[in-house]
Amino acid sequence: MLIIKDHYGRLGNRLWQFSYLIAFGYENNIIVSYPGFKEYAHYFEGTKNNCFCSFPSINLPFTPPDFWRELVFKSVPLAKRIFTRLNINKSIYRHKTFKNREYFDMDDNSNKDLILDTKFFTIEGWLTRCNKSFTKHRKEIRKIFTPSHQYFKKNLIPKDESTLIGIHIRQKDKNDYPNPGYLYLNESSGFPTYKDYVNLMNSCLKLFGECTFIIVSNLPIEKRFFRKNKVFYTNSHLVQDLYTLSSCDYIIGTSSTFTLWASFFGEVPYFMIEEKKKDINRESFNIYKNLA
Repeated sequence: MLIIKDHYGRLGNRLWQFSYLIAFGYENNIIVSYPGFKEYAHYFEGTKNNCFCSFPSINLPFTPPDFWRELVFKSVPLAKRIFTRLNINKSIYRHKTFKNREYFDMDDNSNKDLILDTKFFTIEGWLTRCNKSFTKHRKEIRKIFTPSHQYFKKNLIPKDESTLIGIHIRQKDKNDYPNPGYLYLNESSGFPTYKDYVNLMNSCLKLFGECTFIIVSNLPIEKRFFRKNKVFYTNSHLVQDLYTLSSCDYIIGTSSTFTLWASFFGEVPYFMIEEKKKDINRESFNIYKNLA
């Protein structure tokens, strides 16, 4: 059994890491578990009734209360401390911790053997990957992380002949900006400004002809900047935002695991904003199939 001990980042990060774990489990026919997915499990068809966030899934006939998943999550570091102090045989239990920038490829034969030769293996670290297994089992992963109907409604997406382009405007919030409670989209913020997004939208109109834009953001948007274009907004629920992007024809946004997941899930070409003045063309858009 392979378990990720901690959790990393928010929804986008955790979807990717859980997906890699599940892919490894499918490929090697072992049980895997990511209790750190607890806050988001109820949003998805494949995890909503799964108290342990495990695969193969151990589903209950109902959605478990949040505190059950919280107890499971807290039990993992406790078990790790106990097993480590007891110095249990490594064929029974083993723990590996990886630094922030340390890459752990689970598809690597030596790493794979290390995991499979241990009955209970816990991992602590963000860069746990298995791109070969992930690519092979991407259909199963998409099925597991199909959002529940109550959290994602496709009828929010307009239906006409225009090209539908999702715009992900990522803004700094009180958790990552030195002025708590305020948001800034200006030259000093490090993110593209509203005017930069408007320029990109105008480039899309030249490139694709008639376009409809759907804008999602982690914080409230100053809509006055976008009055001249055909623009719709979501209800700002993180799952609705994410899977609305995955239902578009194209996506534009900054580097983000959130937007990368939308591109992967919906197989949508994605233009990642890396340089503010970069020209946009059809070759600028790519479908992302993994994080590597």
